[in-house]
Amino acid sequence: MNFRPIDLHAAKMPWMAGFLPCLYVPIAARESKSIETYVGKIQRYVSSPRSKHKALLVHAYDPEEPDTRLPIWDLPQAEVLHAPEQVWVHVDYSAYRRAYIRAFPDLDLDGLVIDHIMNRRVARLKCFRYYRPPQAHRTTSLSGHPYQSQLNSALKSFSKKLMAFTNISLDTILKPYKSFSELTAGFGGYV
Repeated sequence: MNFRPIDLHAAKMPWMAGFLPCLYVPIAARESKSIETYVGKIQRYVSSPRSKHKALLVHAYDPEEPDTRLPIWDLPQAEVLHAPEQVWVHVDYSAYRRAYIRAFPDLDLDGLVIDHIMNRRVARLKCFRYYRPPQAHRTTSLSGHPYQSQLNSALKSFSKKLMAFTNISLDTILKPYKSFSELTAGFGGYV
């Protein structure tokens, strides 16, 4: 197994918040060399010939073993977090749906939305050149994220288990943050 190295600078905030390494998910990189160092091997470019090197298909390194005590790993949607094949796009490349089609020609994208965790504006502000639009899903949620209710229930269950193991409530860790997006905004390239 070729385990993924962890960028200690990017992982500092989630580590300080008590997140386990199995929850570190790379979502942005400053350059393609960083992708090859911390995410995986670039297999091929999946952007159009005119947009050379703007969309990459990456074969990811093996992540940390999931901690099965965490309820998030019981959700089928969690498989996208550490997908073995990932599309990464340059912040100036907007055709990531076409990149997904080139990367995964057998995947039926009809009725699916390609979503991202970090948007381009935030990626640019943080000086990231590449980010990962990891999700293809049918969106039905009015709250923005299609898995919001499942994630909320997983978070509640995680909170109970955290309290049982450490006597620290998740509310204590998350108290300074007004929203999940505010919490994850400081995580650099990890969420």
